[in-house]
Amino acid sequence: MIKPGIRTWIAIAALVASGLLYLLTDARYAALLVVVLVVLIVGAALIAGFAGDKITMGFKSPAQGKKGEPAKIGISMKNGSRLPIFRTSVDVSIKNLLTEESDHFKPSFAAGRGKSVEADFLLNEKHYGCVSFRADNVRISDPLGIFSKVPRSLKLEGNKGLGTISFLPNAYEMALKPEDLSTYDMESYKYSQVKKGNDPLETFDLKTYEYGDNIKAIHWKLSSKVGDIVIREHGLPIENRVMLIVDKRIPDEDIGFNLNRMDLMTELATSVSYTLFKQEIYHTVGWYDYINDEFKVCKVDSEDNFWLAVQGLISCPFRHDTLSSVEHFGASNVDKNFTNYIYLSDTGDDMERLTAYGEVDFYRPEDFN
Repeated sequence: MIKPGIRTWIAIAALVASGLLYLLTDARYAALLVVVLVVLIVGAALIAGFAGDKITMGFKSPAQGKKGEPAKIGISMKNGSRLPIFRTSVDVSIKNLLTEESDHFKPSFAAGRGKSVEADFLLNEKHYGCVSFRADNVRISDPLGIFSKVPRSLKLEGNKGLGTISFLPNAYEMALKPEDLSTYDMESYKYSQVKKGNDPLETFDLKTYEYGDNIKAIHWKLSSKVGDIVIREHGLPIENRVMLIVDKRIPDEDIGFNLNRMDLMTELATSVSYTLFKQEIYHTVGWYDYINDEFKVCKVDSEDNFWLAVQGLISCPFRHDTLSSVEHFGASNVDKNFTNYIYLSDTGDDMERLTAYGEVDFYRPEDFN
């Protein structure tokens, strides 16, 4: 169904004015103007109404871009109908998920039947972050945009017309204290005091044998003493002893926390995690996700998982909050059996609370050159 817009009412107003001019004056050209406007309006309605309306749209972009350098993004449209499309407009919204900066533009397309067309735009992102772009409000109209309609059949490729490109932070090896690295990389395991596991080198608890228990876990010496079959419950080693908590809370009292500061904090988190990984110190990265209202964690024990953690960091924003990241961590169901915590924060709020769980090191971007 075609719908009138602002240009429709402008055309109608021009038609009415021309009619009045013809009726109230001797201007003969007004009659010609009335005819032209009637033909224009009727023709626009017919073109918009009968134009092809089977459209497929999608984005083409590189997976990654470099901050400060233009990245070419393509938006394509295919006319899958038997009739040509003279004009298709689409609202493209752009948003950096880390900084929450947004922008938009409105390209238009024309395509013959069965034809595909593409328009490119340059995205010059000045900050780190995962940038999304979405196609919304797709409308078919006549060449002048007097009448428009929603396509009868619209297919959006990908994730419902959503495209993304990641502007990843630089990863440097940081000059962490040798004594800290030594502590993080200690050879002995710490075992959980609340959960059993499958490490036969450590006994979590003893219990009476039950059907289905592993007979290899029988404590034969103790069983002979008590006159009953006793089973060892094995310990749970905490292999991932280090947690890196990234504070995404914007301090209310510090008006100097700007987008450049977000870049520094993101680069710091990436580089500390990268440094630990290069030292073969496997660890967990955690942060509060303000989009999904949950504390997110990502275990870094491979290069792929390292970049997954970085992708997660740049896909969640920094925001003002009455609770600190440490409070969110404490209230979450995330495993807290870590021996060491590295807290990356602009203020270090509630850092002392982390000491209830293990040793804590606190860093800000200023701590590194």
